[in-house]
Amino acid sequence: MSIRHLLCIGSVSLAFSTGALASDDHDHDHGGEFDFDEFALVLEGQDFDGEACYLGIIEESVDKEGNTTLLVETSFAHGTEVPGEFEVVLTEGSERVLSSNENGSQFALFFDQDASVSGASQYLVRWPHDDHFHTDGCYNLGLMEL
Repeated sequence: MSIRHLLCIGSVSLAFSTGALASDDHDHDHGGEFDFDEFALVLEGQDFDGEACYLGIIEESVDKEGNTTLLVETSFAHGTEVPGEFEVVLTEGSERVLSSNENGSQFALFFDQDASVSGASQYLVRWPHDDHFHTDGCYNLGLMEL
């Protein structure tokens, strides 16, 4: 199943409380260097401050069981850090997908009922900083025309 096919699957809403994951007061880069030409597909949303944010799909593959693996990149970076790429595996009926990269950053992609690219409604990224994490998120994701 290709990315284009997955886009035909309906969008979903998110039943998730953001209270415990509110944005912190630290500076974040909201995608000034995000190169849209690198991606097969881009989902656009709004961050905690109402600014545009993006989830870029670099590539996708499907295994024999029908699970889709995506290599994704976000538009967020913490200070001078780069969020890097995350590999996420979508399985049928997933409500969220968790991942991490070599920097120790954590990525969560949220769905309601349908684990498809178009069904993604939110993502959160957490960057390790001393003894705590800095969190940022992107909500109300939808397909961006490239």
